[in-house]
Amino acid sequence: MRKKGSSTTTRPAHVHTNAPSAPTGGGGGGGDETIETTVGALPLWDVTAAAPKWAPPTSLCTKAGAKAVLEDARVAATIECARAGYLEKLRKMLNRLATQKGAGAPPPQAFERWRFAAKHAEDASSSIDPVIPNGDTEGGAAAFNALVDDLTRAGVSSSSAKAIASQLAEAAGRYARLCRRSQAVLASCQHPWTEESSRGGDDDSGDDSDASDDDDDDDDVDSDGDTAGEKRRGGLIRVAVGFRARSVELRSTRGKHFAVLSRRAYGKLAAMYRRSSPASDPGLPAPPEGGDSPGGDSPGGDSSDDSDDSDDDDDERRARFDDEESALVNAAANVVDSLNDDASNEPKSYVVFHARLFALLLRYKSIHGYGFQASVGPEVFELLRRTVGAQVECFASPLNAFHGRYHSAFPDVDGPFGSCGDFFRYCADKIRRGSFQVNPPFVSDVMSDAYDAMATALNAADEADSPLTFVVFVPGWTETSAWRKLTASTHARNSFVVAASDHGYLDGAAHQRKNAYRTSVYDTGVFVLQSRRAVGTNVGKTIAAEGGKRFERAMRLALGHARRRARRAEDRVKSREKEREVRREEKARRAAEMREKRSEGKKGKKRRASDGDGDEDTAGDDTAGERRKGEKKKDSKAAKARRKRREAAGWTKGRNGAGKRRAPKPDSN
Repeated sequence: MRKKGSSTTTRPAHVHTNAPSAPTGGGGGGGDETIETTVGALPLWDVTAAAPKWAPPTSLCTKAGAKAVLEDARVAATIECARAGYLEKLRKMLNRLATQKGAGAPPPQAFERWRFAAKHAEDASSSIDPVIPNGDTEGGAAAFNALVDDLTRAGVSSSSAKAIASQLAEAAGRYARLCRRSQAVLASCQHPWTEESSRGGDDDSGDDSDASDDDDDDDDVDSDGDTAGEKRRGGLIRVAVGFRARSVELRSTRGKHFAVLSRRAYGKLAAMYRRSSPASDPGLPAPPEGGDSPGGDSPGGDSSDDSDDSDDDDDERRARFDDEESALVNAAANVVDSLNDDASNEPKSYVVFHARLFALLLRYKSIHGYGFQASVGPEVFELLRRTVGAQVECFASPLNAFHGRYHSAFPDVDGPFGSCGDFFRYCADKIRRGSFQVNPPFVSDVMSDAYDAMATALNAADEADSPLTFVVFVPGWTETSAWRKLTASTHARNSFVVAASDHGYLDGAAHQRKNAYRTSVYDTGVFVLQSRRAVGTNVGKTIAAEGGKRFERAMRLALGHARRRARRAEDRVKSREKEREVRREEKARRAAEMREKRSEGKKGKKRRASDGDGDEDTAGDDTAGERRKGEKKKDSKAAKARRKRREAAGWTKGRNGAGKRRAPKPDSN
C-alpha cells in the first residue's frame, strides 16, 4: 500500500543512454598527465582572471540590466521574503491537491521543473515577476503538459492532473501580481536609514507562517484587486548577520527567512560585489591589506590581452585573491562584532551589501534550484580554459560561477555580483566569436532552446567568418529534442557520453555544504559545437587531435575528479559514523559493566549482612577481633582524662560506636 505523501511514479521520466563505464587511469597520454597534476589543488572558483576582449559586458552596463536592479537594496530583500513565502504556498498547494486525488506526493522537483519551464516560456512583455509564473496556461503550454505528465506518473488521473495544473497556474498569477504591486508601493516610498526596520506594517503576506492558509481564499486581495499593503505605508526588514567559526548566517528581522553560507563563499561574493556593485550602492570599503587584485576589472571592461597567464602568475593571482577574501570576511566580522547588538550603528555600506547578499541567497534557496545549479567542477573549467580558451559560462549563478564572467537567470539579484544577464536574451543577437561553456538546467525545453540559440549564433558566425566554440554538457536523455538536435547538428566536431558511474558534479549548494561534490545519477553527453572558422584555429586542432580521443580522455579524467572527491567525502562520513558507532558501543559496554559491578556489590553487601545476623560464631569472632584491636590501642593521658569526664557526666558511646548519647537517668522509684 502506498504511503500517504510519498513520491511514487508508475513509469520512468526519461530514456537513458546507459553508457558503459570506461574509467580512466592515471593519465591519457600527451597533455593529460599535465592536466592531472595541474588541477589537483584547484580552488572552487577563479573569478579574478582578466576577461577576454570578446567576453560579454556585465548586465549593469546595459540599460535593461541596470533597470532590473532595485535602487534600494532593503526593498529587494523585503520583497524577496514575500516572494519566498508565495513560492512555498504554491509548493504546498501542489502537494496537497495531488494527495487529495489519491496519489502520493508529486515526483521529486516536479514543481521546480514546472516553474522553470513556465518562466522560460514567458517573454519580456508578458513577465510579471522574475520568479513566479504569470499563470498563462496557453503561452506556457509546454510547462502545463509537463506538470500534467509528472502528476499522471504519480498516479493522478489525467482530468484531475489538468485541473490541478490549472489551479496552480491561477494561484501563481495572483501571487505574481501581488509581488509586483507590493514592490511598486515600497519602491515609491522614501525609507530613511535611521528608521527602525521592524516599524510599520509591510505586506508580509508571503511569510512562511501563512503558508497553511487556504490558497483559494487570499485575504491579501480585496474586491478591487488591490493589496492590503497598498493601503498603508509599510516598513522594511533588516538583515541580521552572524559570523561563526566556519559559516555566516543571515536572518530577516521578520518572518522565518534565513540563509547560510561558508566564510569562503562570503569572501568570494564580497569580492565580486566590490567589482560590480550598482552605482546607487555605496560599495564595500577596500580591505585593509590593499586594493583589488590585478585580475579584477570594472563592469563591462575588456582586457587588451587575450592570452592565458603562466602557471606562476595564476598561482600568485589566486593567492592575492585568497588574501582579499580573508580580509573582506575579517573586516565584515569586526564590524558586526563591534555593533554590540545595536544594529542602528551598522555602516550603510554593509547594510546595503548584506541586503543584496540576503536577497541573492534567499532567491536560490526559495526556488529549490540547487539540483539545477550543479556545475561541472573546477577541473573541467581549468581544462576548458587551457585547451579551448573558454572563460565565460552561459548558465551559472554567483554562487557556483567559476569565472568572473557568466550568464544567469536573475539579473535583478545577480547583477550586483557581476552577472552578464540572461543567456537567451544575449546569445542570438550578440555572440559571434569566442569560446563558451554551456551547462543548462536539466529541463527539456530549456536545453532545446539553448541549442536553438547556439545554432543561430553559429550560423551568424559562419556568415561573418568568425571563430566560435561551444562546449555543451547535457544529460543522456535520448527522448528529448535537445539530444536529437545535438546529435544531428552539422556544427558538432566532437561528442561522447560519460557514464554516470564515472563522473560527478560540483553541488549547487557547495557554498553552504561541507561536501561540495556529488556523484552523477545520469550519463552526461559532451558536445563540442564550432563554426567553420574555429575548426582551423588552434582550438579546433586541439579538439580534433588524435581523432578527438585526446580531448575526450582529458575531459573524462577531469569529470572524474568530482566523483572521486564525492566518494572520498562519503567514505570520510561513513568512517566517522563507524567511529561514532564504535564509541557508542564501547560506552554502552562500560556502562553495562558498571551496572553489573554495582549490582554485584549490592548483592554482596546484602549477603554479608544476612550472614552476620544469623551466624553467632562469626559475630563472636568479630567481637574478639575488636577486643584484640582495643587491647593493642593505648589511650593517651588526655584521652583518659576526657573519658573520665564524660563518664562522670553520664555520657556513653552510641550504638555501633557512632555518636554519643546521654545515659538514662536512674529510676526514682
